[in-house]
Amino acid sequence: QTIDSLERASGTCGEDSVTIFGGRNELGRVSDSMFVYSNKTGWNEVSYIGSIPALYDHQLVGFADGSMFIFGGTLESGDISDNLWRFDPKRLRWAVVNPKDDFSPIGRSWFQMVAIPERNSFVVLFGRTSKVLEQDVWEYHVSNNSWVQLPLDVDERKAPTPRFATCCKYYNVTATIYCFGGTTPDGDENELWSLVFEDVTGSSNVKWELVESRNSNNAPSPRRSVQCAIYDDSMLVTGGRDTEITGSTFHTDDLYVFFLNNNNLF
Repeated sequence: QTIDSLERASGTCGEDSVTIFGGRNELGRVSDSMFVYSNKTGWNEVSYIGSIPALYDHQLVGFADGSMFIFGGTLESGDISDNLWRFDPKRLRWAVVNPKDDFSPIGRSWFQMVAIPERNSFVVLFGRTSKVLEQDVWEYHVSNNSWVQLPLDVDERKAPTPRFATCCKYYNVTATIYCFGGTTPDGDENELWSLVFEDVTGSSNVKWELVESRNSNNAPSPRRSVQCAIYDDSMLVTGGRDTEITGSTFHTDDLYVFFLNNNNLF
């Protein structure tokens, strides 16, 4: 089976599969379809139950038991969603989640969401609401169905400024989330920030650190909507939209590797 070209969908990788949900096709139609890809069977559409709306610019994360969560995104109407959805792999069912105490992040799009398996949680970072860019960080704990806003120093010298279209990935060796690029109120960035958990299995104490590369002259140009991945002890950064000083925007096809164990960037 083949699938339509989709932009601004969201996906997650399993042990031997990739799952994507939603997105927008070239005609502007917003999708509520769910597809799974494996090397053995290729692409297959998942016939799920439950009523989850068509979305794009949302985020999807998965866990080892097959459960998945979707938060936020843009509805077909153009409104921003603030719902959290959970996928039950045994029943093939999406259902809205009502967190304890009705305490949760504001709905947003163009944000990042990263699973932390050791904590049985995921973290929501940055994004764009209907009016402003965000710099807050939230953690959802699956075991007790609760959101916690992580206490962070938002001094501009000690934390990233508000931004959207960033790329963030989790490095389990040091319990660190790395975030590259994105667009701030001052334009596109090429900063690399790390969010470090002081105790990965305990408290929610975290701190931001700006990562200084040993050869920063070779860093990627400022860009947004970049794709990144962590493989072994390296973070790979590729693509994105790069805005030149002239104001023109173009899509990039370059690839950079940042070595996490020695802060060295080729």
